[in-house]
Amino acid sequence: MFHLLKKLKLSPSFVLIILLYAVAGNLALLPLILAALLVHESAHIAVIRLCGLKILRIEANVLGFIIYTNAALSSYLKDTLTALSGPAASILAAYAASWLANRGYFSDHLFAFSGLSLLYGFFNLLPCLPLDGGRAFYALSHIFLPPDAARITAVLFHYAAAAIVISCGIFVLIHTKYNLSLLLIGVWLVTYSLP
Repeated sequence: MFHLLKKLKLSPSFVLIILLYAVAGNLALLPLILAALLVHESAHIAVIRLCGLKILRIEANVLGFIIYTNAALSSYLKDTLTALSGPAASILAAYAASWLANRGYFSDHLFAFSGLSLLYGFFNLLPCLPLDGGRAFYALSHIFLPPDAARITAVLFHYAAAAIVISCGIFVLIHTKYNLSLLLIGVWLVTYSLP
């Protein structure tokens, strides 16, 4: 697993998020966030290896990690399984942490971890690239549609989901008068270059 660190690239946005947490004094939450990310990404890595794919590089950005593989040599079904493994692991980890917390084991930390894992798992199911849901939708659409129609369908779903995130971000901003986070994520999704 440590050999994967050689393939890790930290984007400036990832470093900025870590620094913002440090400046805001939210470092207590950071280990739980990183643990939720580790569970999610470990599932991807496990399925990538089970599918016989090779990890080319890993990029940490503002929304988490993107694992680049030799998936072009793979099937759309393997791409789908790889993409959905992370959200599935996040949702299962959230359930397990909540189950343990309800029985009194490290309840505050496990409930926080459960919430973070659940949020990360479901957020990643949005049909936007480079999120897992977008990757799965893109691969599945290629199974059922001709290539041009599949790409157009994936792009339309990407922008529709990004527009919903932006709308929700505007709603949150109006009601909180300061929280730009969801709006910025929506803008990032819209500006992400599609294949």
